[in-house]
Amino acid sequence: MRAVITGVMLALLSGPLTALTLEGRFEVGSGSEVVTVLGTNEFEAIQPQLVDFIQVYPNAQINYLMASSAEIASALGTDAIRGIDAILSSALDLQMKAVNDGAARTVRISDPSGTQWRDRLFQISLEPIVTLYNKATNPALGTIKDRFELLDQLRQGRLSLQRGVVLYDPTRSGVGYLLAAQDAEQIDVFWSLLEWFSTPRLIESCCSVDMIQLVSSGKVDLAYNILESYATTELATNPDLHVLAFSDYQLLVPRTAFVPTTADNPDRGARFIEYLRSPRAQSLLPAHMQLNRLQQQSNSPLKPIRMSPALILQLDAYQKARFLRQWNSATSRSGSAQ
Repeated sequence: MRAVITGVMLALLSGPLTALTLEGRFEVGSGSEVVTVLGTNEFEAIQPQLVDFIQVYPNAQINYLMASSAEIASALGTDAIRGIDAILSSALDLQMKAVNDGAARTVRISDPSGTQWRDRLFQISLEPIVTLYNKATNPALGTIKDRFELLDQLRQGRLSLQRGVVLYDPTRSGVGYLLAAQDAEQIDVFWSLLEWFSTPRLIESCCSVDMIQLVSSGKVDLAYNILESYATTELATNPDLHVLAFSDYQLLVPRTAFVPTTADNPDRGARFIEYLRSPRAQSLLPAHMQLNRLQQQSNSPLKPIRMSPALILQLDAYQKARFLRQWNSATSRSGSAQ
């Protein structure tokens, strides 16, 4: 147990939660008005907002349960979700499907920016997607301007990725599948690029932290499609770790939240979501993650993933199976998985 700066106690709680594998379970605050939140956010990333929420609502207590997006999606509709007051995730397509399937309550939250869907699903932050490389082990990657040049350099033999590439495994990572599907829509050379990533070594991983450590340590040349928020600390402390800033496009994934129909305290869940969208809570995020970035002009070719019903179609069993067959063909499943 340790104390945060505000004096709020933070504890790792024990005890099983039926049908839901947790990566962490935490308690912030000691008030009588308990809000149970299930999210994919790393606790360290959301902790400042949780602590500040207790400052705004001193009678509150937050039980924060951390799980993967795939775990959350598979648990929806089961007893594991009963009692959860708010669900947060970066897997936008899975969140939209859950809402479309009737898993969310209608919540009336002031929304001048239009960053919500059907009064049930609400954007709470933005997640820039970046590609990382290790300058010490492969400095040539720093000259690459876009994905087309990356593919061309690999084809011409002017660039080598001998240590390999790590990216999300779309069969185990909800956000990994979302990003891969978006890439396939954005550029027609995606599958060719994936084939080159698989030569000679491709690592398919479930988790951002593992991916970042592999490239930071120099064990792989490239970590493709990473949630930037998870890499911030490593980028600040490792001078060899750099962002490969593609000029063709940069995906922005909105983190979203909804109040489940089975919430014990739906009003508290709605209040928590409204707080996350407030200027006060947004100010606690890095500038590149704040929702107002959607209204700002930028020289970077940002490609926000929109809350569109088309995302739900990507999760159709036939469509997903076809996509994964093409993925398996491109990767040959010959790389080591982690």
